Amino acid sequence: LMMPYVDEIIAKEPNIMIAQYGKAYKLFESEKYDEAFAAYLKCTEIKSDYYDAWYQCGLCKYRQALALNSTISSIKNQTEAKKALEKTKEIFGEAIPYFEKARECAPDEPMKWAFELRQCYSVTGQAAKAAEMDKLL
Repeated sequence: LMMPYVDEIIAKEPNIMIAQYGKAYKLFESEKYDEAFAAYLKCTEIKSDYYDAWYQCGLCKYRQALALNSTISSIKNQTEAKKALEKTKEIFGEAIPYFEKARECAPDEPMKWAFELRQCYSVTGQAAKAAEMDKLL
């Protein structure tokens, strides 16, 4: 219901944080992760130390990877299943820099970012970094 108003505000003034964040939130809620990611990323351009926007950027990628991963067991063709698994790992890897930026914004609050970061490191074969996150949780 609020989206037409938000889009109208953003069209007039794209740097209104609350409008961008509200749009991103609604898109994320609708599992439109690519669109939500773009809106959250715009929030980080408006305010470069905005923990929540960086975290949500990572979470958009993370959720995409989880969604793709959940389909792999139903793929009968081995080659296609392997491609989907590689794509899943790639997307988890894409989430890492955003979770790292969230970590930079809230370094003393690992409960906010360490779980997802650990998962991403784990899936992408970065065992030492994953173990580092374990120590923080």
